Amino acid sequence: MTRIPERDGCKQTILLCKKTIGKKQVEPGLHSNTTPEERVSTLQSFGLTENQAKAYLALLELGRATASALNKLSGVPRNKVYSVVEELNEKGLVEIVLEDPIVFEARPVTRYLDLLASELESKRRDLKASMPRLADEFQIKATLSEDDLQGGSFRIYKGRRAVLQQHSRMNRDAKGSVKVVCTPSTPARMLASDMLGDYPDLEAVRFEIFTPLTKKNIPAVKSLFERLGRAIRVTTGSPRNVIIKLVDDKQVFFTHVIPDTESTTQGDDVGVWTDNPVFLQLATELIERAKERSQEFHTARLALEADQPFPEMRVLQDPTEHRELLMLGLMQAKEIMAVTDGSMLLRGMASMADPSFRANMEQREVRIRLVTRVTQEILKAVTDRPNIELRHLDSVPGNFIVFGDRVIRTHRMDPGAEDPFEVGSLTFYSTLPGVVVEAKDHFERLWQAAVPTGELDPAELPKASRPDRDKGTPEEEAVA
Repeated sequence: MTRIPERDGCKQTILLCKKTIGKKQVEPGLHSNTTPEERVSTLQSFGLTENQAKAYLALLELGRATASALNKLSGVPRNKVYSVVEELNEKGLVEIVLEDPIVFEARPVTRYLDLLASELESKRRDLKASMPRLADEFQIKATLSEDDLQGGSFRIYKGRRAVLQQHSRMNRDAKGSVKVVCTPSTPARMLASDMLGDYPDLEAVRFEIFTPLTKKNIPAVKSLFERLGRAIRVTTGSPRNVIIKLVDDKQVFFTHVIPDTESTTQGDDVGVWTDNPVFLQLATELIERAKERSQEFHTARLALEADQPFPEMRVLQDPTEHRELLMLGLMQAKEIMAVTDGSMLLRGMASMADPSFRANMEQREVRIRLVTRVTQEILKAVTDRPNIELRHLDSVPGNFIVFGDRVIRTHRMDPGAEDPFEVGSLTFYSTLPGVVVEAKDHFERLWQAAVPTGELDPAELPKASRPDRDKGTPEEEAVA
């Protein structure tokens, strides 16, 4: 067991702390106006957990302590002491001293409270600025009644023949509009079954058809485009082999295509038809999302035939894919703009440490501009990188990087996660021109607001970054 160094008053302090932290009684003369429960409750009101509050109170009494001593004084279970201290360290309340054994030192609570006050003030400003938009978005519409929730009917169809027959019936019912989000093979099935011939007055019906584009289905999509023109839009994906068909905003047919082939007879498709208002509203929202991610057929076709990615937006669920896209951007882009927290920046620098890779970037004269919360460690890492410009920002709003015509945006779900590319992150990838332009504009605003490293005093910089301090508010992160 680790011994606590003997010094004047140490034994008396230990006994005193046992009475004040772990018990309900308060020793006379120590924090005479507050009870231990009140002090723990006060810290909890400022965002600390009960164990964090107890551990911090114990460290306030000793100033510095080992894990064993902290366990004895605070009552925090031994198996939780290290994780609790790491959490306090991330909040700036405790410093971890790498001695043998490891020692924890208390830091003034004002550092944490200043940061908390700053974050709350920032959130207040952002919330006030967002109030008009939020008031409009969440206004009371009263478009549905309780009867609506019970209204409408449902029908289930099984097998591809039965499903296609229902599609044909809906086509004949159409009077004004047909909106479809479909799978890659749907255009070929539509042509093979001559679904368009089912419409009594093709000219009177307003079509909106959103389909993914592949090299295989280009001919079928082109044929539909020649018949329907701009009604055909190309999207970046379909919702897991599901067709959503909305007719006259009065009836909707959800079809799960099993499998997604061009056959009009062979398949175990399952379809659910309804005119229930709630499902109609859901279908409308899904179609609007597809519309936001869509583009002209010819633009997508030219990009696909040239083996170039056409504009898209998607979530990167595979960490390997995340890394590959980052490396691809580094190898292709002439200019890179990044806003990043310290830990992710250092990991990126480590990825670029390979001499051949670094030489390749310098040979291509890649310009890299970084906005981060600069630390001594980060400053040292970029010192001999002439192609990297670095600027400091106290509070970094999220993590995003622009590689020419693409954006990779990472939201750190767990700022303390060991690997930000694993479960501790949610990553969005986009090549949509509007998203790229907005990210570039946002970066330029932050670049102008940030402090050049030449104006910083290295001695006053922290030695290492704390990820939770680099994480922006949800409103700030949404901007990018």
